[in-house]
Amino acid sequence: MLRLGSNLFRMRSVRDDDILISRLRLLIVMAKAYLQDTSLGNYSLRSIIRNAGQVSCFLSNWQTYLNHLESGQEIPVNIDIDHIFYQRIKLLSIMVKSVAQGNPLGIHRRAALKSNVDYVSEILPYLQPFHRTALSVVK
Repeated sequence: MLRLGSNLFRMRSVRDDDILISRLRLLIVMAKAYLQDTSLGNYSLRSIIRNAGQVSCFLSNWQTYLNHLESGQEIPVNIDIDHIFYQRIKLLSIMVKSVAQGNPLGIHRRAALKSNVDYVSEILPYLQPFHRTALSVVK
């Protein structure tokens, strides 16, 4: 029997920082969809609100997550993952939740949201909490 998938000995359990990064990626995707004037249904809006709330809960214990984040590659000198990144994630969470709740987004707020999404999107690829495993074939 041919078995495709990850090696079991290389797998690890899911940690909280894995969930934080996944939810943050989802927030960015939804924020970019909104900025491109994609219509969002009620289910998507409820999902954004729940997701933003979960990211906010995760951020209450930021230092623990910061200690667990693994860098998959060397981070460029001009990028710092520190309290500024934390504040940007917190602001992104608040802004996206506000948009999903139907609050108006003017020109300046829209520009701030785009700037914030771009900043977090720039740093996010350097956070590699996911354990990259090689695909193996077992016969």
